[in-house]
Amino acid sequence: MEEFPLVDALKTGSKRVCLVMDSAAIPRLYRILQAGFFMRSQVETTVSAFLKDQLGLSDQYIEARINTVFLNSKPVDNIEAAIVEEGSTLALSSAMPGLVGAAMRRTGFYASFRSAITYRDAAARRMIAKEGVVRLKLFNLVMADLGPRLLKRGVYVCARDFGEFLADQHCRFYEAVAEATVDGQPIEPASLGRADLLAGVAWTEVRACGSR
Repeated sequence: MEEFPLVDALKTGSKRVCLVMDSAAIPRLYRILQAGFFMRSQVETTVSAFLKDQLGLSDQYIEARINTVFLNSKPVDNIEAAIVEEGSTLALSSAMPGLVGAAMRRTGFYASFRSAITYRDAAARRMIAKEGVVRLKLFNLVMADLGPRLLKRGVYVCARDFGEFLADQHCRFYEAVAEATVDGQPIEPASLGRADLLAGVAWTEVRACGSR
């Protein structure tokens, strides 16, 4: 597993970008949720506990919506056994279409056919939960369901990637932003695409909420 740099980066500081925007425009930020974002959370815990304790999901939601789970690029069948560690990458999706989607669905009919690539906890061990960092990727209905709440709470993304995202936006994106601050200082929404906005930091905390 790759060594994770975000904890140290947070100690030395990162820029916080807060956006208040038209609620209908919030989904324009979902691209960063699909590409992968980072969150501080408890680690050394099961995927099931992470979904419930860190993301606040109910058993009913997990059963109905979280049909496909990847942990470090491997499909997960048993969310009660798979362990979320420091630096883990966890991808969550509702049912994906087609044969590939059916094959990757946890506890699905085709699960036995992919036993060679399915994630398994390497060894039984006593877990001691601790504060850490996890990378999340969200897709389709799960992204739409959880996106607004996670963006309001705040997600961490690579500053370079977020800068490129902002620079790539059409003027309609900036027109949908009612208020914008960087490290608590108000800026004009049209200035969000400036090349130097996120200069000097490796990471950016992004927070966004709907204005109506």
